Amino acid sequence: YDLVEVAAAQTMLDYSVDEEEFAKEEEEIENGMLTPLVARTIADRATEAAVNLVIETEEGDSEEDVWDKAEFVQAASLANRLRWSQHEVLMKFAKNLRGLCNPEPEDED
Repeated sequence: YDLVEVAAAQTMLDYSVDEEEFAKEEEEIENGMLTPLVARTIADRATEAAVNLVIETEEGDSEEDVWDKAEFVQAASLANRLRWSQHEVLMKFAKNLRGLCNPEPEDED
């Protein structure tokens, strides 16, 4: 519920929603409804987080010989797989939220 409230406030700022429209959105949220506009805002934030997971690099040891250690290579590999898995989860979450906003069927490849 907190995520929806924060997203509703962010929506008002991002989309320059007037106070009357925001009041309507807020009333629907208080009644337990997730509005398409707020769902779109949450989907945008999830997509941004997903992209950041795969484009941000970690600051690690600057020593060149650290890559010679099997433990480090394995740990780095596992961390990358975890980030990729989280990326996929967030992207699917965002896609499903956008589907809620636009119930038209999408072509799947």
